[in-house]
Amino acid sequence: MKKKLLALLCVLIAGACVLAAVVMADSDVISVGTVEELNTAISKYTDAPKYIQLTADMNATITVGKTVYLDLNGNDITSVQVEEGCVLYCMDSATDTYEDVAYGKIGAIGGKGEVKPVPAGKVGVSEA
Repeated sequence: MKKKLLALLCVLIAGACVLAAVVMADSDVISVGTVEELNTAISKYTDAPKYIQLTADMNATITVGKTVYLDLNGNDITSVQVEEGCVLYCMDSATDTYEDVAYGKIGAIGGKGEVKPVPAGKVGVSEA
């Protein structure tokens, strides 16, 4: 009887840990649908692992002043300026594309920073 209770307790604890990990993973995604929300997400969220996911096209020039992980999610951005010393990591989860997605989905890329594909298995936003 004690073994069954102990086994049940272990299963419940393991289930709670898995559920907590799933909840944390969902909170690591910041969905934005407007230019204002995107600018707020870029300036406000600085603790990795987080990444910003677009829910609409962005018809504006976005300035990136830190290292940002961005999921274009099938959407386009008119242009991006990446400041010196900063990196914009891009991916497109709508098409499962990680290789040079920015150069097809972002109209113009400028600035002295870098634009790169998201490294495999890594997402987040961190301060430059």
